[in-house]
Amino acid sequence: MHVVEQVGQERISRKLLKLIQNNRVGNGYILAGPWGSGKMSLALNFSAALNCQNPHADFSPCNTCESCLKIKRNAHPNIYFIFPSPAGKNPKDDDPFAGLTEQEFEKIQEAIENMSNDPYKGIEVESSTTILISMIRKLRKDLMLAVGNEGWQVVIVYRGEMLNESSSNALLKILEEPPKKTVFLILTDKYHVLLPTIRSRCQKIPVNPPSTEDIAAWLMEKYNLNQKTAAYYAHYSNGDIRLVKEFLATDLQTENEAFKEFWRYLMSGNMTALTQWIDDTSNRFKKDKEAVRREIRHVLFWLRDAYLLREGGTPSRLINVGFEKELNSFVHYYPTLDYLKAIRETERVIELTRKNVYFPALIGHFCLFLTEELAHARLHT
Repeated sequence: MHVVEQVGQERISRKLLKLIQNNRVGNGYILAGPWGSGKMSLALNFSAALNCQNPHADFSPCNTCESCLKIKRNAHPNIYFIFPSPAGKNPKDDDPFAGLTEQEFEKIQEAIENMSNDPYKGIEVESSTTILISMIRKLRKDLMLAVGNEGWQVVIVYRGEMLNESSSNALLKILEEPPKKTVFLILTDKYHVLLPTIRSRCQKIPVNPPSTEDIAAWLMEKYNLNQKTAAYYAHYSNGDIRLVKEFLATDLQTENEAFKEFWRYLMSGNMTALTQWIDDTSNRFKKDKEAVRREIRHVLFWLRDAYLLREGGTPSRLINVGFEKELNSFVHYYPTLDYLKAIRETERVIELTRKNVYFPALIGHFCLFLTEELAHARLHT
């Protein structure tokens, strides 16, 4: 039984419960998998199982005791969150929030509240690019003060790949001599970015995206979607539950029409229309960053599908279900397009939208890049 929602990760859940059942819980685990695969949900449910006052026979949490209810409300004193955050102008060694403006602190509170309402959203503080060493130092102090507390202390490190060298080394010192009954859960989608010394201190648990079948079944059961719509969302999300939830609140038909119009601008080299699109998108980015990221991910999925078809992949593996005809026409029109280069650039742009960059210049450069790549591919057919 899960304290927070979890989709399609039963095998890993059982593996984690076995650790408790066999009294073999270690000090550190790295949950490595792509965005939206459910790493935070797994971490919270494992935390609940470790601290549950009335666990079931399989050691899963009861979902009703005081400890489980506190984890649901994100108010459990044994659970610590480490995450990327902005640095204040006058920071303190052991207080990551010292010197923050009121607006910056509100963003952190909002990010934590978003995660409490939906663990799949993670703790995303806009424009934060690193996990500060002051946060690790505060953690060390908090863990020392918590010695003797009942239950397990669980440290959840969100986006572990954003540990810098100093914060990585500070964390390593705690991992090397952890307090009793303390477990570290490092969540990352970039396992090899972590320091080798941290990787060697933790057991890696790969977290693959939930299957399209699991996602579709969940959508039909929870949201009462018909099989065709559920399957479409499941395919298009590419295993990212965050995207599925965005789709549920989005008019996909309207977005698809806007997306096709965007490609027409690119393919025709209509710079006047593209310039207007860049201006409109930049304005929308100020109001709804996730919606714009979703549009750019749409570009990524289109390129991925076109590359799949060009390389002889089967249509059943397409993300853009129902667009096989358009994709085949695109591949036929641009047979020499360097898809891997375009995919890497699109991924880079998506990542940069989460950092403190000037968005109009970023999206303008991206459109110019795609326009030039398409023109080059067409010239060399």
